[in-house]
Amino acid sequence: MLSDIEAELEREVRDLRSELIRERRARELRTEVGSLAAATSGRVFRSGVARVVAEGATPIFDAAFVFVAYVDDESMVRFEHGPGVPDSLAASWIEVPLETDIPVCKVLRGEAGRIELPTVESLKEWPLLVDDVERSGMQSVCVGRIGDGKVVDAAIVVAWSEPHGMDVAEAELFDLLCKMAGPAFERAQRTESDIRLSTAVQRWLREGRIAQVDGFLVSTLYEPGRDLLRVGGDWFDVLQLDDGRAAVVIGDVVGHDVQAAIEMSQVRHVLASQLKVTSDPTTALAATDEYLRDRAPHIMATALVAVFDRSGHVSLASAGHPPPIIVTPGATARTGVCGLGPPLGTGFGGYSAEVSGIETNDVFCAYTDGLVETRTDDIDSGIERLSRELSMIVGSDDPSPDAVIAMLHRIADTPTRIDDAAAVVVRVGA
Repeated sequence: MLSDIEAELEREVRDLRSELIRERRARELRTEVGSLAAATSGRVFRSGVARVVAEGATPIFDAAFVFVAYVDDESMVRFEHGPGVPDSLAASWIEVPLETDIPVCKVLRGEAGRIELPTVESLKEWPLLVDDVERSGMQSVCVGRIGDGKVVDAAIVVAWSEPHGMDVAEAELFDLLCKMAGPAFERAQRTESDIRLSTAVQRWLREGRIAQVDGFLVSTLYEPGRDLLRVGGDWFDVLQLDDGRAAVVIGDVVGHDVQAAIEMSQVRHVLASQLKVTSDPTTALAATDEYLRDRAPHIMATALVAVFDRSGHVSLASAGHPPPIIVTPGATARTGVCGLGPPLGTGFGGYSAEVSGIETNDVFCAYTDGLVETRTDDIDSGIERLSRELSMIVGSDDPSPDAVIAMLHRIADTPTRIDDAAAVVVRVGA
């Protein structure tokens, strides 16, 4: 039988061992939280960050399930679910208005930093949660604010299937996760804002009336790149010139950001203005090149200008841009012969034009390199493929520009395409 001194010593050793185990586990959990925060760095959007946090937090807190929520631009709260969320609950908690009277919305409104509901009774004090409690089996919840800035970035909801009140160590771990996940949400929110701004600017710059010229049927295509962070500078124009001729312009500004989209607008409008004044492709290209050299020397762009007259001829001039493809129904597609010159903005000038015949019902297709160049195909292979596809569809019963555009959409719809793609299709003499 142990003496009182021996029994006390054994209790102290046991308590010390338990404390060491708790401390070791606490260090392990803090490391897991750090790893979880690091895992969010590869996520671009808040939805992806939220999923990573929800999935990783479930085992860290030994929870039945975890939600992560954030507020979108329309004041709706969106939820991302971790593993173990009952299907009935996941189906009902997809999005709710921010003003909804539930704990997570209260946190997201900035009215509380953390809300602990350690019992079923405390959960049922929130009327909108009563049905969820009964059908999900959750008996306790902790809701916390993610981020430590003035703006609430997101909120995490940890639910247990038994009554659960967090002790000091678990509360510290919970706060650590909320703090460490904050920068990832801030970064993702800035990225989403940049993308919205970029696409809005790009859409605004491209919007505008595309002229429908008598004697021609015209259709256009624009497909954004697969990477939403890369905003392209592709553009096109169809112009009715004052002398009765018509011009088709297509081009691509170097760069993939908001600046490229703005520069695209500048090049587009300068070149269109020059064409309206001169009606001559080489003069317009030379004037645009000179303008960029003098006024915007950092801009560089490729461009193709095609001027159609009423006598069955097209004058083609290229500033470093791929040539168009022309198809006569029942014949093999051919590459339009272009006068060549350097990209706009180089200041080298020296543009020339080539005049070719073009017949009634011929289909003319001008495009940017994003349509024909992918991760797996070089530009020459892509042009060959496009020529084959055009030959087949123009030889069909309906060689309309819209039918050709539908085919181009199929070509553009490939996971290996990363750049934006644009095209203008004209059917002559229709």
